[in-house]
Amino acid sequence: MKIMKKIAAVTIAAAALFAFAGCAGESEDENGMLSVSGKKCSIDYTNEKPENYSRAFETLKTRHFDAVCKIESTVNLAKEDAKNDPNNKADGVMGYIFDVLQNDDGSYNFTIAGVRYNAYTQKVQAYVTAYKDVGGGEYLSAGNDFCDINGVEIGQKDCLATSKEFLSQINSGIIDLASKEIVKGDKATIWVDLVCQDGKSEGRTGTEGDYVVTFYSDDPQRTTSAKGKNTTYGVQDLEAKKLASVTIPVASTNYAKIKEKDAQSYLGFYANVYGGKTLTGTWELLDLEGAAEPVELE
Repeated sequence: MKIMKKIAAVTIAAAALFAFAGCAGESEDENGMLSVSGKKCSIDYTNEKPENYSRAFETLKTRHFDAVCKIESTVNLAKEDAKNDPNNKADGVMGYIFDVLQNDDGSYNFTIAGVRYNAYTQKVQAYVTAYKDVGGGEYLSAGNDFCDINGVEIGQKDCLATSKEFLSQINSGIIDLASKEIVKGDKATIWVDLVCQDGKSEGRTGTEGDYVVTFYSDDPQRTTSAKGKNTTYGVQDLEAKKLASVTIPVASTNYAKIKEKDAQSYLGFYANVYGGKTLTGTWELLDLEGAAEPVELE
C-alpha cells in the first residue's frame, strides 16, 4: 500500500509538473537561488555584484488561491554598516507571490507581497505590487526589475509590462510595518495572510475575486475548512497583531481570467538580493486553500 501511495504521488507530481512545463516551457529561477521543498522554501545567497540586484522567482506546481506565508529572515547587515550603505540599507527582499497567471504569449501576471528589514532605521518594511505581462524564463530573474517578453525593463520606453503599487503610492510603494531592534545574526519574522474572497463564506465575505493581504507580527493561526471555504483565526487579539492590510480589487487581479479559462493559479516565492549582500531566510505556506498540497517525494 505504501509503495502504491508513493507511485500515485509521483504520478500526480509528474502530471502537475508536465502541465506547468507545457505552458511555461522554461525555467523560472534562472539564478538557482531558491531551494523549494513542498510548502517550504529557503535561501542563503550572496550577490557578488556590488551594484546590481540578483533576483529569484519560483512558483509551486499545483493550483492554489491563497495561504498564510511565514517569512523569516536572518539579518546579515549591522546597523553601523548600513548608515552609508548605497543599496537600500537592507540585505534584500523576501516575497510571497500570488494570483499568478501565465498568458498565451508566455508572459506572466502576478502580485508580490514583499518584506525586508532596514538595518539602519531598524524597521520591518513591506510593499504589495501587481505586475502584468512580465516575460517568462530569464526575465523573471534577470535585471534590476522585471522585463517584458522583449527584455525591456519596466519603466523603460516601449515596455509592454506594467506594475502597480497597492500599499503606498510614494517611496516606491514601500511602507514601514513595525519598528524592531534586530542585531546582526538575529531574525525578523512576518506572517502574510492572503485571502481570496468568494462573497459568501465565513472570513471571505468581500467582493468575489478581491484579494486581501494582511501583515501580522505573529501567527494568526488561520484555519480554512476542508472544502476550502470558511476561514477562521485562532490567535487571541488578532487586531493587535495586525501591522497593515490592503484589498486588491478583482478588477486588478487575474481572478476573472483564471475562472474563464479554467486556468491554473499559483502561489510562489520571490527574492531580491541587493548588490554585495547576503540574503538568508525561509518561507513556509500555512493553511493552503485550493487544490491538493504540493507533493514531497521521498
